[in-house]
Amino acid sequence: MPTLAVDGREVTVPEGATVLDAARRAGIEIPTMCVLEGAKPHASCLVCLVRMNGSDRLLPSCATRAEEGMAVESDVPQVREARRLALELLLGDHLGECHAPCQRICPLFLDVPLLTRQVRDGNLGAAVENVRRSIPFPGITGRVCPAKCQVGCRRGDADEPVAIRDLERHVADADREGGSPRLPDRAP
Repeated sequence: MPTLAVDGREVTVPEGATVLDAARRAGIEIPTMCVLEGAKPHASCLVCLVRMNGSDRLLPSCATRAEEGMAVESDVPQVREARRLALELLLGDHLGECHAPCQRICPLFLDVPLLTRQVRDGNLGAAVENVRRSIPFPGITGRVCPAKCQVGCRRGDADEPVAIRDLERHVADADREGGSPRLPDRAP
């Protein structure tokens, strides 16, 4: 088990632990944007950069293995400036119109993240409204849709994609069986 110092705090971690794990164990907060517990680190955002052994070399703490005798600095001007720059680069082209990959892939542009939250929270009425904004016949498409959206589901990186088509069908069935199904708006 390697012992290292993070911002002057000595910490011992299990073999294979990352510098980010060591910092957390020492009670030091290092920001991250691309870390998902239980998944392989992407080291793509570079918001978790740290300086090693007093050198000018900066490394992503989420993907750097903790080694015996390391001296890690996470709160020095060089690191803070590098993190700020990484964040600016990530958000530089951002227009504030974020859409999940599953939503962008869906030919009908269903707001899948909102749908999953609504179903999780048991708010089927709102889920029906959400689905109907994009899909006029969710009871049908929830059964025959090729589910291209599931290919883009980020959850697939961790374990399995969300069964989005099945959620759509569930919402439509719950609406139909609820006694007063929502009818589409019609002209008089």
